Amino acid sequence: MIDNNIQDVSIEEIMQKIKDEAAKRKSMHIIHKLYKSAEDDRINFPQQRIDFIINDVRVKSQIRTKIPDVLNRFPVNKSKLLQKIILKFHEHLFREQREVNNEILDVLQELSSIQLKTTEEINTMQQDTLQAKFSEIDGNIDILQTKFSKLDDKVNITNDNVNITNQDIFRQIKDHKLNIIDMQRRLMLILEEARKRLPEPFSTQQIDNILKEEDHIFDVMYATFEDKFRGTREDIKNRQKVYLPYIQEASDKTAGAPIIDVGCGRGEWLELLKESGFNAKGIDLNKIMIKTCLELNLSVVESDAIDYLRSLPANSLCAVTGFHIIEHLPFKMLIALFDESFRVLKPGGIVIFETPNPENLMVGAYTFYTDPSHIKPLVPVTMQFIAEERGFPKVKIKRLHKYSDYNNVSEQNKFITENFYNEMDYSVIGVKL
Repeated sequence: MIDNNIQDVSIEEIMQKIKDEAAKRKSMHIIHKLYKSAEDDRINFPQQRIDFIINDVRVKSQIRTKIPDVLNRFPVNKSKLLQKIILKFHEHLFREQREVNNEILDVLQELSSIQLKTTEEINTMQQDTLQAKFSEIDGNIDILQTKFSKLDDKVNITNDNVNITNQDIFRQIKDHKLNIIDMQRRLMLILEEARKRLPEPFSTQQIDNILKEEDHIFDVMYATFEDKFRGTREDIKNRQKVYLPYIQEASDKTAGAPIIDVGCGRGEWLELLKESGFNAKGIDLNKIMIKTCLELNLSVVESDAIDYLRSLPANSLCAVTGFHIIEHLPFKMLIALFDESFRVLKPGGIVIFETPNPENLMVGAYTFYTDPSHIKPLVPVTMQFIAEERGFPKVKIKRLHKYSDYNNVSEQNKFITENFYNEMDYSVIGVKL
């Protein structure tokens, strides 16, 4: 048992220590910055130290089992009886004080328990408060992120609209520039013809030369129309790659003879043939299209297609091709195109003409007429019949570009699928034997 006497146990000292600890705790910085760890904000009273003091005092307040060392001298240390008497006297003398001490210690113990519970409740409240604040801040951050996301979407939409507007403006500027250049060219031609005859009147040939320019009035507009509705160069070239195996087979059978593309337009097919190593030339009447092809270093001639074919010797070509050209031709001219194509092809040569497919009802009734220069839709079986009648014994109809391959559609209704979601184009392919 720990040696003790009443002088070693001071209630005032214990209370002072508790007050000192309370003052120290009061001076502690409890509220920290909002974003510090919640663990740093917890109230941490020196609970172990308080419990140790209380327990130590309680031990020292117990009934003595031996006399104090200061009294343990001769003759006391030689007499057990004397020691018992002294202990009894000591116990009787300080019994009431000891009882008071124990009561105080019980109260302090209870206060310590209450203080511990209160501390835990305060810490819990702080944690809840901080968590609530963090949740509120997170909610505000989410709201701000949502607002920023919406703002970013609006900015992107605005940028897209600006880009589209800019592209449209640049296209219009380009079209106007081409129109001005074309008008200047025609005006210079008129002035040149006028100078040749001044002061004499114009000849019939000079008048014809001037009137021919009337055919090119809409060249710029049609070139712009193609840019808007035809599709990008890469899209067109990717679609036309399906014909390369046919051209390769015909080229092998005709010893690599030249290829003529009538109505070559912007030259996508010519460019693809050139990239694939074939000898190809384009024919077109549109001066703007011709200029575009020349800028791409493609071989082109400004001429009427049938007139140019008639100028070629028989059995001289590998292939005659035309993409979305035959629907522009009157019937007699269409027949002439097949006749001249058959004449100039070598045996094994091939003719390929692609055109909108009226079997797709949306094409036949609506989109075909997007181009005002189209004359009439051409039915596949009719074109097969015409090609066979004009000398091609081996004719194939190849249907292409199914609507459902380019658009998200529901194919639950068989009639709609077969008549609206089917191929939008087809080609008539004839081989000369």
